[in-house]
Amino acid sequence: MGDAPSDLKTQNQMVNRFLTANEVTGMLQISIVTLRAWTSQKKIPYYKVGRSVRFNLLKLQEWLNQREIKSRR
Repeated sequence: MGDAPSDLKTQNQMVNRFLTANEVTGMLQISIVTLRAWTSQKKIPYYKVGRSVRFNLLKLQEWLNQREIKSRR
C-alpha cells in the first residue's frame, strides 16, 4: 500500500521539494508581510540559503497538520 515505487518516488520528491516565499504565500493564502513576520518570529519552519529563504514542502505540511483544529464530533 505505501511501498509502491511510485509512492516512494513521490515521497522523495516531497522531502526534497523547496518552496519560495511567493509559493508559500499562495499556498497558505497569506500576505508576504505575514510570512516574513512568521519567519522572523520563528513561527514557521524555513531554511536560509544565502540571503534567500526557502520552505521544505514536507516540513510545511507537518507544521500545518499540527495546527489542525478537530471538530467536536
